[in-house]
Amino acid sequence: MVDRTSTEGDTSEPSAATKISKKLKYGYWSLSDIILCLVLSIIVGSGMSLGAEFYHTSGSPDYWSPSMWGIGAGIAVVVALLFLGLVACWNRRWSRSSHKGTDCDAPDASYAEGASMGGGRVADRIKRVNPHLVRLVMCLGVVLIWLPAIIVFFPGNYSSDAPLQLSAYYNGHVLDAHWPLAHTLFLVACFNTGFHLFGNLSAGVFLYCLAQLLFLAFALSFAADRLIRWNVPVGVVVGAFAIIVFNPVVQTYAMTTAKDSLFSGFLLLTGVLLVQVLRDTSNLRDWKFVVEFCLACLGMSLLRKQGLYVLLIVCLIAVCMSSLHKKRVRFAAIVAVPVCAAVIFPVVVGWCFPVQQSQVLDELSLARQQIVATYMYDNSSLSASEKEKIWEYFDKSSLDAGLNSEYPWEGMPGVGRYYNSQTGTGYLEPLTDVAGIDMKTDYTKQHLAGFISLYCELALHHPYRFTTAFLWGSMGYVYPTTLADNRWSGLAPWNEFGVQLGIASSEAQPVDYHQSWKPQKLLAWYCDAAEFFAKAPASTPWGTPSSRYLPFLRLLVPWVSPALPFFALILSLLLIGSRRKFLRGASRKMADGTAHRGDEFAVGAGSATFVAMTLVWLLAMLYWLTLFVSPVMCGRYALPLFLLIPLLLCVPWISSLAYRQAERQRENVERTAVEGTGANA
Repeated sequence: MVDRTSTEGDTSEPSAATKISKKLKYGYWSLSDIILCLVLSIIVGSGMSLGAEFYHTSGSPDYWSPSMWGIGAGIAVVVALLFLGLVACWNRRWSRSSHKGTDCDAPDASYAEGASMGGGRVADRIKRVNPHLVRLVMCLGVVLIWLPAIIVFFPGNYSSDAPLQLSAYYNGHVLDAHWPLAHTLFLVACFNTGFHLFGNLSAGVFLYCLAQLLFLAFALSFAADRLIRWNVPVGVVVGAFAIIVFNPVVQTYAMTTAKDSLFSGFLLLTGVLLVQVLRDTSNLRDWKFVVEFCLACLGMSLLRKQGLYVLLIVCLIAVCMSSLHKKRVRFAAIVAVPVCAAVIFPVVVGWCFPVQQSQVLDELSLARQQIVATYMYDNSSLSASEKEKIWEYFDKSSLDAGLNSEYPWEGMPGVGRYYNSQTGTGYLEPLTDVAGIDMKTDYTKQHLAGFISLYCELALHHPYRFTTAFLWGSMGYVYPTTLADNRWSGLAPWNEFGVQLGIASSEAQPVDYHQSWKPQKLLAWYCDAAEFFAKAPASTPWGTPSSRYLPFLRLLVPWVSPALPFFALILSLLLIGSRRKFLRGASRKMADGTAHRGDEFAVGAGSATFVAMTLVWLLAMLYWLTLFVSPVMCGRYALPLFLLIPLLLCVPWISSLAYRQAERQRENVERTAVEGTGANA
């Protein structure tokens, strides 16, 4: 603690250079702001130029093209200027509000950097209403906005993996662990309920989709209510949530039987509650909050393995942060509850149901794709020993059937040359599942070290092929374009494999949502949006191309593209990084001896708020990185990040607890004044 007595009598004015430096730092840009703007603009420029080169060459980019990097540099310059302008406005906004304080005499009022950021009268009125009522009204509003999607997809989009999951249970009498067991059991519960109540499985589809839609609406309303109570301006909250609530992709998957939709809701709830506990550790003593947090983490962990991994990493970092102080052990113990439950859950299910373990090594999907791509494209440059090593882990006949294929796949131009459409083997650029068929799974599990050695050896000698194979599965998450659309990236066809469930007769099977009585243009709008408005032949079964040829739809591609979360992550990081100096303003005053009584609270509050912002951003970022090793570039995989976009855009605006404390004291002063006036009257 700095001795304040040495500075109390110092009345000297700061120099002109100091004043100019502070004005630039808090009114325009600090050095860290400039560096951050430059780094992020380079990332955006590189991603845009590389994405354009990749897709316009059908996956054969020239990484050393001067024109490509020249375009990237130009984009980076423009983006850097935009970022600098945005940061200047952002800094001036917080610089003004950080000096306004509040009307109360709270010792930490000078650190109420969000005193004027509460959103005005609307926010004050919302805060005075019971939060359950606010969430209910918001939830009903979301459902009303999504009513057109409910109508056009009624009884529900029975697609993705749900027919295969249910077929394994009803026809094979096992639970296939290739898909999340919790999701399969929930599907079974809905289908059983619908069939026994209404005598058909379409009722089960609708029950599932309705429950899922209501859950997503609840998650969004819960997040919006919390953000408003954390003094995020109402206009910012409304704008951020409108991007997602009105998004046709989100509405489409709300009515689709895909596990990603439920996972999205749990991921959003986990992010919101993580901010709450890191911002104010006193929540760890509230058992209601603890139960909510554990349930959100458990749902996130059960519905995706990536969810469990990301949760563990983020919580481990949180435990190491100083903002938790002496609450580290309690926080770690609370997180351990859902983690242990997620690990035990498959064991318990195995006692109750026959479970078939997954035979697919999803963790190696990218690695096997890169090796098979090298075998196909660089076969002539591979040595005999390298080929022998590849054949140890991949079936030679399957590989050669693709290498010498006379029946290539013709779904996309420039794609499928080494795919054998008769045997289903070989290599297919956008999809790693074909390489999985070629792979000797059991042998690879037993000799994993040898596989890793082979991977490193080939990566060293064939960097171009490995990089290109990687970009096939990841570039669509960075570069928004209709060219990223492929057979598996958009909305999966209804019951693609014609699965018949043994629980019901053919007349009681789920009904296709494509029905003539529905508004066809509205249905085309949703289907086309899920395909990024890409042009497609009229004969394709996975979409109606009627509206894809309207020129103005190209302007909406970034809104529905899987690359949208990438830009949200960039913008959120820019604002969080610039906000850091305002949240740590009290720390500077502590250092130069000008802090006041109560500043210790402000220091802790600002630091805790910054940690909360950073870790919720990290939660989204880590999940985004897991998409790069997924089996295919798919809009469905990016859906959880779509739900996190409002949180990412609003988190930089939340106030620290210093403002919350000052706000409470101001309310107490006002209440006392009103009571005193009444008593005098």
